[in-house]
Amino acid sequence: MLGLPTAALAAAVAEEWRLAGGGIGEIFGPDDLVLTGLAGSLQERVAPAPRAIVDLLHAHAATDLLCYRASSPASLVQQQEGLWQPWLDWLEHRHGVRLAVTSGVMPIGQDTGSMARLHRMLCRQSPVTLTGLGAMVPVLGSVVLGLAVASGELESMRAVELARLDESFQARLWGMQPETEAATGRMRIETALAARFISLATPVDAA
Repeated sequence: MLGLPTAALAAAVAEEWRLAGGGIGEIFGPDDLVLTGLAGSLQERVAPAPRAIVDLLHAHAATDLLCYRASSPASLVQQQEGLWQPWLDWLEHRHGVRLAVTSGVMPIGQDTGSMARLHRMLCRQSPVTLTGLGAMVPVLGSVVLGLAVASGELESMRAVELARLDESFQARLWGMQPETEAATGRMRIETALAARFISLATPVDAA
């Protein structure tokens, strides 16, 4: 039996089931029941063993999107610095975690002390938040952006814009390709649903 931590999530899950299949009994699948799936992950995987998702998120942080910058053109370099660096600064000021930045795609080693602090901070997150982050971070490619969304300091749609900065830059030069537009649309939906799950599943007195 699926246990739901809040009445708000229970209502949203019930509505999700009501609308599945177009609300008329048509065939439906996991994409129609995302909140239900996240609730199941919370109950079956994350709550009983949160360390597994903590370790996964910690591993993502070692190659966080915001740490890997372009070396050219100058306009893209400036955009990345102006739009990404403030969120790395936020992570440092809010959680005491400083992540190093590099140009190019070659892996960069992160400070072991900062990574240890990040791991401890992730361990303090609630199972609900970890569940949402587990869905959101692989989509965004960034633990930093995921944490900012989960904390309520960054809107999910803005997080997707930041995560797709390189693609948007290329689209302005060469035009938006249909597959790129479709991928961005999926990211918006998945990120918004993960953020909504965190909001709905977090008890009011714990928010």
